[in-house]
Amino acid sequence: KQTPLPKWKPLIPVFEAVMNSIQSIADRKPRQPGTITIELARERSLLAEDNPPVDHVTIADNGLGLDDDNFDSFNTSFSAHKEAKGGKGLGRFTWLKAFQEVEIDTTFAPPGEQPQRRQFTFSETYDPDDAMPAPTKVRPVGMRVRLIGIREPYRSQFPKTIDQFIQRLVEHFLLIFLEPDCPQITIIDQGKTYSANEVFERDFKATAK
Repeated sequence: KQTPLPKWKPLIPVFEAVMNSIQSIADRKPRQPGTITIELARERSLLAEDNPPVDHVTIADNGLGLDDDNFDSFNTSFSAHKEAKGGKGLGRFTWLKAFQEVEIDTTFAPPGEQPQRRQFTFSETYDPDDAMPAPTKVRPVGMRVRLIGIREPYRSQFPKTIDQFIQRLVEHFLLIFLEPDCPQITIIDQGKTYSANEVFERDFKATAK
């Protein structure tokens, strides 16, 4: 009840996940070129629709990962962990307002220790004890968030075309795209790959005043 999400803002949960990725990339030391991949999965339709409704969205990055400090913050409502960056500690709750559940798969590397992998489902029955990490040797450091089963009324309000989605994404993160170390943000939809950075350069930066 304390996390309002108007139906005309269906992308806020996705933007929250992308912002988490941007901040996680910035926090990783040593700093390296950041990459974020957003994949849209649409409903399977018996009709010959060009753009069936989006059902779930996956956001993957090569950032710091959900280490113990970030995990403690994740489990704390109104966490002040990202307060200096404008975070209110509530963004992840918008995920459950608009989606049925969220699958999280993350690998982090404690200093001087073997990388750890943490996998869990975030839902209304979430239990932090189900998210304990285990050593891994095969997973790269980073995080994947899969927002599953978009609910109404957000499903009907979600952008229908990939062009609309990218336009809204770039508009929302305009100041991030202006930064020289902006991550490379790639979108995958219906088997095709798009660069949000190229859209920014072509449609926004060239005509900016």
